[in-house]
Amino acid sequence: MEEYSMLCDAVSSFFRNAMELYCAGQDNGTAAANAIRSRGLRIWDDSVSYDTSEAYSFQQLLQLLKISKWNAPTLYLPMLLSATAGLQIAEIVRIHFDDIDLDNHCLDLPRTHKDYNGPRSNIVLSMENTKTVYLPDIIMNEIKNQEKRLNALQEQDAKFNPFRYLIWSQSGRQQQENFIKKPYERILSKCSFPAFPWRSFLKIRLTDIEIDELEDFLGYETSMNFGACEIPIDKHDLMNLTGTTYF
Repeated sequence: MEEYSMLCDAVSSFFRNAMELYCAGQDNGTAAANAIRSRGLRIWDDSVSYDTSEAYSFQQLLQLLKISKWNAPTLYLPMLLSATAGLQIAEIVRIHFDDIDLDNHCLDLPRTHKDYNGPRSNIVLSMENTKTVYLPDIIMNEIKNQEKRLNALQEQDAKFNPFRYLIWSQSGRQQQENFIKKPYERILSKCSFPAFPWRSFLKIRLTDIEIDELEDFLGYETSMNFGACEIPIDKHDLMNLTGTTYF
């Protein structure tokens, strides 16, 4: 990861110098650095031994995500964040929309004493007790959809007062960490493979090809396929569908 950071710094410096010398019409340093990061987003050191005990396989993860998307949509985005970005549920419920940089596909979070299970190339730790997490397209598109749902809920219910958390409670405030318990148990009951605790998602290491396959199998809404995988946004529909009080 250090090599990627040094390369990104060099690219940014190159574009700044080019602008100063009138060799470039605009500073594309941020876009270029982000492209470099995204190419190395899911690459890790094969020489390092990782703890893969109680880790779901790719096919098992795909099945869990499919079931979650249609039967427990409140868990879909948290599961994606844990499995592909290595975020703990305690971190996920604290994410605010203001923490997310939509242009650069990343979010900034405070560091914890135990950030993740093993080194991950999508996470950059800073000296200021913060970390930057780079996110794949499938998550960024779902984050944008989540913001649309939040705005729609506010329009439908004047009493709903969102505090703009990415994962919100019925009142619009920060969700509790244990909100995953019952819907996760319900998802696992539909699967024939062994059930692992939620923290097992942090042990998953997906390749670029597997990330692309997730996007192909699960889909995400774009200007071309908007609505193809629509999740209901009415809070009462979601409460009835999931049996939770998430909205």
